[in-house]
Formats: sequence, structure tokens, C-alpha cells
Amino acid sequence: MSCVFFRRGFCSRVLHPETRRLGIVYVHWPYCSQICAYCNFNKYLYARKKVDDNQITKVFTKQLQSMMKRSCISKVASVYFGGGTPSLADPSLVEEVLNVVAKVSSVAKEMEVTLEANPTSTHLDKLKDFKTAGVNRLSLGVQSLQDDALQLMNRNHTAKEALCVLAQANELFPKKTNIDMIFARPGQTCLDWEKELEEVLQHCGHHLSLYQLTIEPGTPFSKAVKRGEMKLPSNEAIADMYEHSVKALNNVGLRRYEISNFAKDGAESKQNLAYWTGIDYIGIGPGTINRKQ
Repeated sequence: MSCVFFRRGFCSRVLHPETRRLGIVYVHWPYCSQICAYCNFNKYLYARKKVDDNQITKVFTKQLQSMMKRSCISKVASVYFGGGTPSLADPSLVEEVLNVVAKVSSVAKEMEVTLEANPTSTHLDKLKDFKTAGVNRLSLGVQSLQDDALQLMNRNHTAKEALCVLAQANELFPKKTNIDMIFARPGQTCLDWEKELEEVLQHCGHHLSLYQLTIEPGTPFSKAVKRGEMKLPSNEAIADMYEHSVKALNNVGLRRYEISNFAKDGAESKQNLAYWTGIDYIGIGPGTINRKQ
């Protein structure tokens, strides 16, 4: 039986088991304790008294049940909790989402469950609870090891705090902790980045994500650039930063497996690989999209 699609890309009727296939799930928690100056994602300022965690969990799980039943996915290889800052959520959200996945599909052996987190002491206190709830991989938004850059980006942690959380995260999730970093920041030189990357590699385990800063419309960074208050590295400098990064990471066994992600053999993110190889995925939460082959 072939698939018949809705405009959103889902199957319109139940399929025979042999036509259903492997997929992944992305869950978007849209709240942040403060907004980064470069970010244009779907996000909102978090206030505990205004955010009903129980209600959000009910909505997310109901949406997931509906979409899973209508999709062509029979087995889930990865569930990724992104944002926003999903480490602000109650760990029960993870547990309930994974329960739904297990009920409406089969779970791939060694299913990857990733949580994005900010490297702050308040988030660290909850990491054990998230692990108990089912998280087995962590992605820490370090972004920089320079305090002046962190302040410019309006991050809510210091470099020292990030390294402290990273050390403990590596103990909780051995070989399963990713570091997010941003390069080509305002005023950054090639030498600045080479030194910073060298320090990062002293603490990096098996996975590193390097993202070139993108100036997105409507963000504080975009407005500052338009006013002439912020100078970005030249295209040539950015290219040099990236090429140096690829070589430096390769020298320590971190292989580039897609544009922004580097890993030691066997430590690649299943979620990232799925996006790049065209596997079906379901998005849950505000602003998400879905893909059907």
C-alpha cells in the first residue's frame, strides 16, 4: 500500500507494517530564562508562575500521539529535546514523551535521547533527574569560553561556570556530551578563535558542534550591525577559522560528519545523521515542522 499525503506530509491511512519505517522525533520547548542577542528561534521568556508544565506536557504528548498515528514511522531511533532551553522544563516532560513513543511505536535498540541545556549551576541540579527520566545524551550550549563574548551574546553563564558544568556533565553522560560553540563573533580574529578552540579541545570529549554566527533579521545583533555598532570578521577570516577548525579537530580524532558537527567514530548524533540522510521526522511543539520522504 502506498502513502497518500496530507499537505503537511503525513500518511492519510494506516499502512501495512512493511511500508512503515524508521524515524526520529524533535520536541521544541520554547522558553528561555533570557534571550540571546543572536537568536531568532521561536522562543519566549520563561516565568515559572506563567508556565504550566503539566499542561504543556499534556499538549505535547497529545500532539505526539496524533502525529505518530498518522505518520509512516514505525520505529523511533532518536528523540531530541531542543529549544528554547528545555532544561528549564520539568523532567517529567521527558518521561511522558518517551512513554508515548514506546506506546505508539517500537523503540530502536539504544535509542538516543538528547537534551539541550545551558551550562549553569541551576540546570546542573536537574541533570540527574533528566537522566533518570530517560535522557542519555546531553548538548551543552557553551557558545564561548570568553566572558566578554558571553556578555555580548547575552548568555546567562560565565566561562568558568560552563567548564564546571561540562566536567560534571561528562561524568553523568560519559562519551555522550556535546559542546555547542559559536565562531565568527563580532570583533573575533583568527588568532582569537584558534586559542579558544585549543582550550575547548582540552575539555571536549567525543562530540563538538561549531556554528558560524548568523546575523538574523530582527535580533539585537542585526540591529547593532545596521547601526554600525558591531563589526564582523571578513568572509576570508571566517573561512580561515572554519578550515583551521576542521584540521585541528581532525588531529584529535573528531571527524566532520556534516557541516557543523564533529565526532569521534561511533559518537555521531543519530538525530543529526537523520536530518542529513533524509529520514522521516516528527516535530512537536510551537514552530516545528515535519518531514516525510
